[in-house]
Amino acid sequence: MEENIKAFRKVSMIPILIGFISFLQIRLLGGVLSPFEVFAVLFFFKQFFFSNQIKFKVFKNELYKAFEKLLIIWSICQIVSDLVNQTYLITSLKGVLAPIFILLSLRLLLIIYKFLNDNNFIDDFIKGMTLSLIFNLILISENLEFFLKMGGLLTIALLIYTFSNNRKINLMLNIFFIFISFIFGIRSSLLIFLILIFNKFRREELTNKNLNLDIISNTFLGIIKYFSIILILLAISPLANITNQLIANFYQNEQSLEKIENQSKGNIFSARIEYFSFFDAFKDSPLIGHGSWPIDKDYKYFLISQKGDISKKNESKRSLIEGSKARSRTPSGYPYMPSHSFIQQNVIWAGFFASLFYLYALNLNLFMISNFHLKYTLSLIFIKYTYDMFFSSLGYNRFYLPLVCLITICSFYKFNKKQIQ
Repeated sequence: MEENIKAFRKVSMIPILIGFISFLQIRLLGGVLSPFEVFAVLFFFKQFFFSNQIKFKVFKNELYKAFEKLLIIWSICQIVSDLVNQTYLITSLKGVLAPIFILLSLRLLLIIYKFLNDNNFIDDFIKGMTLSLIFNLILISENLEFFLKMGGLLTIALLIYTFSNNRKINLMLNIFFIFISFIFGIRSSLLIFLILIFNKFRREELTNKNLNLDIISNTFLGIIKYFSIILILLAISPLANITNQLIANFYQNEQSLEKIENQSKGNIFSARIEYFSFFDAFKDSPLIGHGSWPIDKDYKYFLISQKGDISKKNESKRSLIEGSKARSRTPSGYPYMPSHSFIQQNVIWAGFFASLFYLYALNLNLFMISNFHLKYTLSLIFIKYTYDMFFSSLGYNRFYLPLVCLITICSFYKFNKKQIQ
């Protein structure tokens, strides 16, 4: 999607309102839904039981059909895993329904997008989304550092980029955001902003090439890229001390320095310590997984992951286990199996095939980031999405996945249309 010539334009309130309510949170049966997910489910049942008059060509789109199939496969894999692992019904429902909510939300979002026929729908939707996220963060944040650590800086950057399409202004803003990320030790924001600025040095856009969007080839490439990057990050993770020292040079206050070091020790580029146990958990149940929110009753995977944390290398197993019990989030007191990545979580919860949706999307993301001239807004979203596949738990993050799928469909459709012309 090319950048508009005008730096500023009028906004449309309908997409902003839809974006805002899509990221509010409703707690139900121990889980969290967004109002948009509720509307998407109700709308689907209304169409299924009462009428089926709304039909758009977009549902014949190759990318939409691929996303639909892979999300259904994910849900089926989660059902099988939960049955085999005898997961509690309520817990299982939260895992099984997550991909269904994403699919139904994508479906409704596509219908609204086609119905409104607004070229600026995505930008205005993002404005509403960011305002909602900022609102949520302000409610839960105790201080500025917590707000920034939980994604406040990325959200503010995203909001600002939707108002300005001026490359020079956005470049200067991005440099400023890099500076803030480094000062506050926000590793995720720092990495994403750095990738964004390097991505803008490209000179030529991809031309005269037919894009292959089939599931098999893109998923296969996604698998290779995912595991290659993870193995590289694990291999260089001891170099984290260099990053820590650079950050430490900016701090005189010991308390602030200790806080920054604790956020960064044990890894580089936020290669989280959960990856040290990921391959063991994967090896023990590669096809079925361990069920939704699996409990690590023997502390096997927990202890393996802790070995990757430099700050805890001198602690005994007993001390680590006691510390885990003290901060446990489970009713039983046992820790959850370590998983802090979209792909990692799917593999551990429901087996390898459940993660095909993300592995397919990963290859498309990397292709778009490298070859498409996207707005700063969209580049930031795709870079964040790629980062989340490696380093973020799904949770509330699933709320923005229908939007990412919509942008992907629109981006490839626009490129293919341009190629035909």
